[in-house]
Formats: sequence, C-alpha cells, structure tokens
Amino acid sequence: MPLDLVDVVIHTPSGRPLLNVPQARFGVGLNTLIGPNGAGKSTLLRAIFGLHPLAGGSIALSGVDSRRERRRFLAMSVFQSQNFVAYPELDGIQFLSYCLSLRGFSGRQARQRAGQMFERVGLAEVAEVAGAAGARIAGYSQGMLQRLGLAYALQLDTALCVLDEPFAGVDPQARQHLGQLLAEAARDRIVLICTHHVDEMLALGAGLAEIRAGQLSVGLPGEPSA
Repeated sequence: MPLDLVDVVIHTPSGRPLLNVPQARFGVGLNTLIGPNGAGKSTLLRAIFGLHPLAGGSIALSGVDSRRERRRFLAMSVFQSQNFVAYPELDGIQFLSYCLSLRGFSGRQARQRAGQMFERVGLAEVAEVAGAAGARIAGYSQGMLQRLGLAYALQLDTALCVLDEPFAGVDPQARQHLGQLLAEAARDRIVLICTHHVDEMLALGAGLAEIRAGQLSVGLPGEPSA
C-alpha cells in the first residue's frame, strides 16, 4: 500500500514555486521528513490531505487519488497537525471516543479502544501525577496535548499516518516511549513524520526523505536520501 506522488507541483499561497516532485513513493514503515526551515515540509504534509492545493500532479494511496476519491483517501488515512487542536470541554477519553465514533465505531467499542490508547501513550499516568485525571482538555499542558494527538492518530489503524512535529513540548523520556509506539505502528502501515528529533527516529530504523531546493528525495530505512 504505497503512497505515490507523481508530477506533483506545489506553490506557496502567493504563487511562488515551492516543490516539484516528478515521482516519489513512501512504503510501509517509519519515514522521517527532513529539510531546512521554509523548505516546504509542513506544506507537503498538508497537501497530501488536500489542505494545500496542488498546482499539478497527483497523490494516491494504494491507487486511491487524494483529490478525485477524497472520501476513500481520508477513510484510509489520518493526519496530526503540528498544533493539535481538540475540543477543550471534553476529557481525553471522551474526545478519543468521539473521534472513533465518527469512523463508525459503536459507543462501547469506541470507549474501550480510546481508554486503551489513552493508557498506551502514557496519558493516564501523566494526568494522575498532574492531578488532572478525568480533567477537561482545556487544562492539558502542551506535552499532554501532543500525547493526545498521537493517541488520536494511532487508534485508527489507518493505512497512512502522517504527523507534523508530534514531539513538540514532550520530554525526552516520553519521546522514547512514544517513538517506540510509532515504530510498532509502522510495521504494517505507512508512518510519515516531520520532526526535529531526527537522530531518535533513525535509532528506530526510520527512513529519510529530504526536501532541498524544491526537490524531494526518498531514501532507504536508516539511511540518508540520495
């Protein structure tokens, strides 16, 4: 189930050329997107999901075009943006359960799965220590919000999981644990992550994809791109 980019052209909102990708493919596994600031990393991730327009070309997941078959594409994928936003009036498990219900899970299934993922990302323990167990999301720290965002992304078991700076505000010990969760998830799906913690991703066997001078190069697992 590859993610294929063919003749993709992306411009900035002002119309300036930003990226030109004649052909690129991401396969199952953990993939880390790198490049200098302003290279277009976050823009590319948004463009995959139709949140930034393409000036040309196509993006497809297992042959499902992200534009022409948008509903099917989105049903097969999930995106965690850099500034993860959740409903502040809900608690964490309520929010995760609600997201699952939108994907067709029943109430009992959704709450059970949400509770399991809430614990897997360490939120139950962190919330208890912080005295915020069962608290509304409005009271979450940035690190807790990032954990919630990762729980949201991983609980869906989609073929494609894309995350933009999911470790912002997360302490090193927690990053190690969450990185292991991502590596486990990447065994049977495409995980594409943009992060400044590249060495930690390489230690988990991630492949490198690099944006430089408007071009995208996709490398091999644990190796720099050509």
